[in-house]
Amino acid sequence: MRKLGIDYGDSRVGLAITDELNITVQGLETVHHNGNDKLVLKRLDEILNQYSVDTFVIGMPINMDGSKTERVEVTEKFIHKLRCKFPKIPVETIDERLTTVAAHKTMNYLNIDKNKNLLTTCKAIELLLKDGVKVEYTIVGRVQNSKIYQKILSKKYVTYLGEKNKLELLNIYRENNIFIMPSRTETFGLVYVEAISQGLPVIYSKGEGFDGWFSDGEVGYGIHCQDYIGLYEQIKNIMLHNIKITPNSIKQFSWEVINEKYMSIYNEILLGVYDENNSTQNFGK
Repeated sequence: MRKLGIDYGDSRVGLAITDELNITVQGLETVHHNGNDKLVLKRLDEILNQYSVDTFVIGMPINMDGSKTERVEVTEKFIHKLRCKFPKIPVETIDERLTTVAAHKTMNYLNIDKNKNLLTTCKAIELLLKDGVKVEYTIVGRVQNSKIYQKILSKKYVTYLGEKNKLELLNIYRENNIFIMPSRTETFGLVYVEAISQGLPVIYSKGEGFDGWFSDGEVGYGIHCQDYIGLYEQIKNIMLHNIKITPNSIKQFSWEVINEKYMSIYNEILLGVYDENNSTQNFGK
């Protein structure tokens, strides 16, 4: 039997489900309800027809000092409705305090300009804040658009560190939990690899240079660059799944592997059999 996790928010509810042995957890979907709990209960009813669930698990938004937040009362009312609707399924509550501190120091290393889409990231962070999640957003890089810079600097959750050298960047990576850069356009985005090398899961733009190197969920998630709701959901996914980056994740980008690839191409050219489309050609004698 499975457990169904419920992350109850004012306008949306995140759902996650375990496997049948309760070993792994995967994100299921986000239900947008805009304050109408009947929509949530209806969707839960549909999900219970698909999965055998023996327990609901719901997070309680408690302050770090143990006191109740304003949202606790709202969540408790929803739990009451949940128990009335599904009386045979027990409801377990979990303390969200530790999870809301550990996973929400996010960062960008970039130039502050329109292409890097910082304001989209801010919109996603503000949804997290509305859900009662504590978030710190660290930005590193050169200011190239003063209007965007002023908008970002006015936000209390933003820390701007200016330009940093590579050694300083390594320390900043290690102090954060997620790297986010949903650029409008991007060539490859070596900065993603730098972040991964320091153990950070990444959120990147679909259809741009970094997309396609890893499967979704392996080192992070891709989103459409302007989709702040999708970004919000993928940050929650990273929080939920606790993605662990291993050295093998970036082995393909090591100088040793790159050197081997260059030597292989060089030798194929010398032999007259190299083709950039992976088909063999005879370049003549």
